[in-house]
Amino acid sequence: EATPTVEEQSSVAANPPDTTPQAEAIAATNDVQAPTKAPVAASTGWSFWYRYGVPSNPVSSAGSTNGTTVEAPAQESPQEFTDNTPPLPGSSKDKATKDKNGTAAPIQMKVPPPTPALSPATPAASAAVNKLQRICPPNHVFPDFDSCYNLVEAPSFYCKFTRLFKKPAQTSKTHLFRAHAPRQVKKAVAIGVHGFFPMRLVRTVLGEPTGTSIRFAQSAAAAIKRWAEQNGVEIEVETVALEGEGKVADRVEMLLKLLEKWVDHVKNADFVMIGAHSQGVVVGLQLLARMIEQGWVDNARVGVAAMAGINLGPFYHLPTSILTGSAKELFEFQRPESAVSKQYIQALRVVLAHDVRIVLIGSLDDQLVPLESSTFANIHHPYIYRAVFVDGRVHAPNFLSHLVGFAMKLRNLGISDHGLIRQLSTPLAGSLYGGEGHSRIYDDDRVYDLTVRHALETTDCTDVPLRVDSFELPTNNNNPFFLPWAMRGLLEEHFVRTKLEQEKNDLLQQFNDWKPTSKVLKDVRFRLEGINQTRSKL
Repeated sequence: EATPTVEEQSSVAANPPDTTPQAEAIAATNDVQAPTKAPVAASTGWSFWYRYGVPSNPVSSAGSTNGTTVEAPAQESPQEFTDNTPPLPGSSKDKATKDKNGTAAPIQMKVPPPTPALSPATPAASAAVNKLQRICPPNHVFPDFDSCYNLVEAPSFYCKFTRLFKKPAQTSKTHLFRAHAPRQVKKAVAIGVHGFFPMRLVRTVLGEPTGTSIRFAQSAAAAIKRWAEQNGVEIEVETVALEGEGKVADRVEMLLKLLEKWVDHVKNADFVMIGAHSQGVVVGLQLLARMIEQGWVDNARVGVAAMAGINLGPFYHLPTSILTGSAKELFEFQRPESAVSKQYIQALRVVLAHDVRIVLIGSLDDQLVPLESSTFANIHHPYIYRAVFVDGRVHAPNFLSHLVGFAMKLRNLGISDHGLIRQLSTPLAGSLYGGEGHSRIYDDDRVYDLTVRHALETTDCTDVPLRVDSFELPTNNNNPFFLPWAMRGLLEEHFVRTKLEQEKNDLLQQFNDWKPTSKVLKDVRFRLEGINQTRSKL
């Protein structure tokens, strides 16, 4: 039976005093009589814990919520929990939580059971699904996991015999292999860490953010359950959603204190998965480094879904003059010599030394974070898997999406992309005013499924240090000849010409069929026309 728990933690500054209604509401919510002068609430965080049990005899029943009937296979009715979060002054929640004496009281809320995915069990349902797919083209995640990693070769009898007399050949230190048998997991914990939330004034215009920690934690848990069903194993999955805003260092400290509530659950887990987005990627990896240093995940395999992370900062052309606080801090990651960048790299060294598998995945049409930043193009390590999410509504699978996926595949195999992703990051930028690439990425289940497979189905590659290349912020005066030179270098790689010849030929054929419509992509095609002249040579 599901048991949700909500914990609130507030860090309060002693100076200066504040008498705002919000501070009084916080004091009243904590069952403390509000004084005439209440301290300021600096930053607030919440943690939400949820357990997916493994019932021996699951019984399906219906639970009603807001007039809608949903199927609840693991519980007979929604569970109640008390929402002790402070309401905003003047809001409907603030008015509803006050009794006749004007004091705040907790709200009883219904938590509906998770809604199962629809399956086309009837011909009518199949026709509806096909019609929906024609209206909304499917999304894609490139490259395919199986195409990047081969199965590790089992040693023959002769190899086993010769090992008795000579030292065996060392395995590759540039990439991983797929293991013959997946890792045994009985208990897993899925942790969600949300990204940067804009100021409240912007939220009133654009609406509340959809990329919440609860969403990421539940999606990660669902991916773990799907993997368990496909492999015929039973896994007890618990989710922990960590909510809290502020600068990176402040969030790490706040979320670490919240996570201390569930430290025993984390220590007893065989697999820990973190789903993070945008600024939450930096926060989540530094939080994981602190967990490793404190010995919380010594016995667990750890995987991280780093979605559209601001690893090297946002796009350089975005305005920064009106930004302050945590929003302005994001641009500090564009400078490798900044304090936040150095602290982030140090956390990555700790994490990768602990054999943590990281999936760095960016969106092809991200309007805020370039693909070079979301995939952290200037670092190298075998435990890092790079991928690109392609929104089917914006990009059909064509030459450009396959080219980016091909470059990501080479990076996963330990082969240089010759700076191709850097040259394509700016032309692929989505619309700042109507683009959704930055937020659409966390809606796709394949992102989380890829993270689970990368963490539980790959071999080890120990004692490989993190390599960090120099990084310079791109400008508007980039040399246009860098793109064709990078493309030529990628296609002339020895591994490409010997092992990936068919994929290379398919890519060149797709280039001939590619007919871009936008001015920016037409310029990209014009600069790449030279590959047709060298096609016979390649």
